[in-house]
Amino acid sequence: MEEEGKNENSEIREVENPKEKEKVTYPKVASEAKSKGGTKKVLKILLILAVVAGLIAGGWYLLREPDFNGSTQEEPTPAQVDETPTATPEPVDRAEIKLNILNGTGIAGQAAYLQGQLRDLGYETIDVGNADSDDFEATEVTFGRDVPGEIKDEITGKLEELYQEVETSAGSAGEYDIEIIVSLRKGQSAKPTATTAPKASPTPTGPTSTPGPTSTPTPSPTPST
Repeated sequence: MEEEGKNENSEIREVENPKEKEKVTYPKVASEAKSKGGTKKVLKILLILAVVAGLIAGGWYLLREPDFNGSTQEEPTPAQVDETPTATPEPVDRAEIKLNILNGTGIAGQAAYLQGQLRDLGYETIDVGNADSDDFEATEVTFGRDVPGEIKDEITGKLEELYQEVETSAGSAGEYDIEIIVSLRKGQSAKPTATTAPKASPTPTGPTSTPGPTSTPTPSPTPST
């Protein structure tokens, strides 16, 4: 009985002191309200950030230039410059180039003429002579395989400036680096062929007759009468 009385008294105390119950539960309700308010603030901040990010992405897309197919063109990246210094080729010594010029026209002095032209460019070792034939229609140039491209271009350009037709080839030029067989220059005609005047035929002369001795007639004797 005493225990039942105690239980009843405890229940009565719990009922009689509702403020104590409220005091215990009030902080819990307040913390839940505060946590809900904080969650809303975080959601608002995230929403604002999402809107700003969307605006930035939209503006970037509009600033890009669309091509004709509707796709965007990206700006070309600048080409990377190779900063490695290239080796400067050494200048060619024209005095060491050996040339052989042959006259293929039959007109005297043609090989010597080209010899002077090339010496003005700096070439010094130049031999001249006559070709096996004197009816070359084009100036023929044979460059040795070790001749630099700079020399080939210079010689070819000079010959094209002087001669009517120029043909170049690469191969062996014997003991020379370059061999040239010259033909007619621009504005030059072929060598005229030598013509001999017909010899005058001797006028025929007949034998001359010399007159013979004349005889005087002697008078015949008259008959005497």
